[in-house]
Amino acid sequence: MQEFGLSAPAAQWVYGRGLRPTVLTPEHRLTPNPRLREAASHLVAALQAKKRIRIHGDYDADGVTATAVLVLGLRALGADVHGFIPHRLEEGYGIHPSKLDEHAESCDLLVTVDCGVSNHDEVAGLIARGLEVIVTDHHAPPPTFPDCLVVHPEGTDGYDTAQHNLTGAGVAYHLLWAVHEALGLPEPEPLSALATLGTIADVAPLIGENRALIQLGLSQLVGTELVGLRALMDSTGLRNPSARDVAFVLAPRINAAGRMGEADRALELLTATSPQQAATLAQYLEVRNVERRELQDRMYAEALMLVDPTEKALVVTHEDWHPGVMGIVASKLLEQFYRPVYIVAQGKGSVRSTPGISAVGGLRYSHDLLLRYGGHPGAAGFSLDAGNLPKLRDRLQDYAAQFPPPVPQLTLDAPLPSSLATLDLWQELQAFEPYGEGLQPPLWHLRSPLTATKLVGRNKDCLQFQAAGLRGIKFRESRDRPGTHDLAVRLRRSDFRGRASAEWEAEDLRPPGALGLEAGGAAAGGPQRLAIRRQPGTVLARLGAADVSASQVAVYAGEDLRASLSAKLPGLHCLTPEAPAPAGPLVLFDLPPHDALHRWLSAATLTATFAWGPQTLAALDAAPPTAEGYHRFQWAHAYLTLDDAGWDGAVRALAGLDTAPA
Repeated sequence: MQEFGLSAPAAQWVYGRGLRPTVLTPEHRLTPNPRLREAASHLVAALQAKKRIRIHGDYDADGVTATAVLVLGLRALGADVHGFIPHRLEEGYGIHPSKLDEHAESCDLLVTVDCGVSNHDEVAGLIARGLEVIVTDHHAPPPTFPDCLVVHPEGTDGYDTAQHNLTGAGVAYHLLWAVHEALGLPEPEPLSALATLGTIADVAPLIGENRALIQLGLSQLVGTELVGLRALMDSTGLRNPSARDVAFVLAPRINAAGRMGEADRALELLTATSPQQAATLAQYLEVRNVERRELQDRMYAEALMLVDPTEKALVVTHEDWHPGVMGIVASKLLEQFYRPVYIVAQGKGSVRSTPGISAVGGLRYSHDLLLRYGGHPGAAGFSLDAGNLPKLRDRLQDYAAQFPPPVPQLTLDAPLPSSLATLDLWQELQAFEPYGEGLQPPLWHLRSPLTATKLVGRNKDCLQFQAAGLRGIKFRESRDRPGTHDLAVRLRRSDFRGRASAEWEAEDLRPPGALGLEAGGAAAGGPQRLAIRRQPGTVLARLGAADVSASQVAVYAGEDLRASLSAKLPGLHCLTPEAPAPAGPLVLFDLPPHDALHRWLSAATLTATFAWGPQTLAALDAAPPTAEGYHRFQWAHAYLTLDDAGWDGAVRALAGLDTAPA
């Protein structure tokens, strides 16, 4: 990675994640979906015929921004267009049967965004009433699409889930872009800011087409002239928002409106033309967002008292709960208990699930008990008759029982020595923005004592600490946990009291224990281990008891130990870095130069024994902050922290015997 000018830890992260330029900076081009261009042709014809167009969205931020993109974009082209957002509490997700007559009276062409792919009967009803219907959606589709023109990422030429992953707002933006292309107009770049808000709010992976879109959209956000979006940013004080700011500052305010049953107010804000009206609406959403937080905190506390942690799937219900915040509470329960969560209130349900146990799959398994459902593997929603709830609870337990119990796992990117945990490294990593779902900042491993620990926050649920020379914070932690721990941390910038410094943000911490390695190990290299670890004293005792002159054992040690061994054990075969690979067992009391180790292990037919004592490990651990120093530090870290299979895999990688990152 030297040709890219990266520091050693950053290079390790880039290499380990497989981050290549095509991943980090994908080409921004119109998605190759033939149905998209067909839909654009229909919209152009509707524009020319002056047809009335209704954009039917969804009540979450993805659906609201998707609606705003097409309303603003088509209105600018002279269309007779308006948006429609269903009431979350009264109508729920998708096209509601009770609204078919209203739709038929209000428009000639109905275009859905972020919904519709499961509305077979409703689409048929609209067509029977004389409407033209175009469905644009990105949710998990049923076996067949509705009988109309459907634009869905899975219809893309050469469909690749990692590339063609647009959300509802992304599909809407690309549709508007295709309309512009058909009319000979340039890409409507200013509206990419809205599509970016929806994409990030939907926790979509920030790779492929999504990444290309938000790289443009974040740049458009900075100086946006969209009146509503500008008012929203002004109300929060944001000037140069990152993807994280969009996710945790802007998106919750749009989502709050939908959760509280007022998504139409969010759409009104995003399509506003009056700065005064937009400022008033932005302030109103701020108030509703505060109310939403208070409501979800109360519901979560009640849910904790109702949940049965022995269930394979947590099904929790309360007749007085607000359906609008069920999803947030379900997410918090998932984080707490790490098993599928189904929350039901007032005939509606929200699902959050673990990897490997599909949220929407559980609903398909129970479809005969539901009125409606839809969603993704990780999150879904449904409605049902209250009388079916006991049967649904049993059915969901049966579904979850088909899978192994989910075990939470964190994948650590690399170890990080304190000497390299600096603002310079943090700044270097900013070049890889935007971060988000699918591309997070590096998650470093530390094994360090925690000192100066203190619980802070209104509810004493955040842990402050010192580790490896830096201040740190662990959110959602209510235990004061001093002592040595394994920490999964990210490096972040702090401007505390006007002074810039690097600090840790801990994702997790636990008592020290052996770590696994995703790549490598005996399973990857065959049944025989390449390397084992032994205590130096034990190995020296065995050598002393053997006839070393008659054995084929070869030893590598530092200069001082080599001289001592030669004096105590005459005839012992001590290797120098220039020596050829030994024919017999190899014992390493120190780390040889890389070329020598690679040569010896490449030819090894027997397992090599690494016997590193405190002095050797301390010397490796204290290596200078250079690429070679970081490499030596990795050896010490692997020796001290990995399990046996992980150590074997690390030796293969660090010695350059395979292409897997250590």
